[in-house]
Amino acid sequence: AQLVTGEIVTYGKQFSVAISFDTADSSKSKIYVDGVSQTLATNTVNNIVCEIDMNYVNIGRNRRNANHWLTGSLGELYFNNTYTDLATENPFWDSDTNRPNSVRKVIEDTGVTPAIAMPMMGHEAGNNLGSGGDFTVNSGPYAGARGGSEFWARGADFNGSSWLSKSMSLPSTKTASLVMAVNFDSLSAQVEMFAIKTNTTNHAILFKRSAAGQISFVTYYQPNSFPGVEMTDTTSMSTGNT
Repeated sequence: AQLVTGEIVTYGKQFSVAISFDTADSSKSKIYVDGVSQTLATNTVNNIVCEIDMNYVNIGRNRRNANHWLTGSLGELYFNNTYTDLATENPFWDSDTNRPNSVRKVIEDTGVTPAIAMPMMGHEAGNNLGSGGDFTVNSGPYAGARGGSEFWARGADFNGSSWLSKSMSLPSTKTASLVMAVNFDSLSAQVEMFAIKTNTTNHAILFKRSAAGQISFVTYYQPNSFPGVEMTDTTSMSTGNT
């Protein structure tokens, strides 16, 4: 599967990104940026179950390609293997204040404890309020206990050689929801913000930003690595915008 946006991401501005998909139904492929639905340049689904082996969950880098490090501040992050209909009721965005809801509030409002719910406070970046357990902090501690406080309330600064990792178990799925707030320091290269591995050679789920500023969400299945979901956003933003 693959979902890809247009060139909407630039450095120096914060983004709140929410993604939800179902590999059995392309009409359920959604990417929202700052509470606004994005036009998808690529939206490919193949009705394939994502065989998720949670032994390799990385935040801030892709385990397979060490060149794709995140440099920037990463705010609250939420992931679960269930579908959230962002078009009808988006629990991650407060339309009254025009700001993202905290993962604590999302858990309280929905009554759902996801696999991953990271407040992402710099002094305890590995703290996971979800069912999967805390992450190992690599090359930490992170700068700033509050990070982008005016936008997300919390954030942790990734310097291009730091990441979070965790081994956990989660059932295979055709659906998923992923939400994070992020501010990129540069757009010089492709970076992976979130990656789940099926084994040492292929991804199950990969969330990335291209050097051109596209947001891309891709899932693969074993053994042939064919995409189950492919979404691309076509909206463009100029340099300096978030």
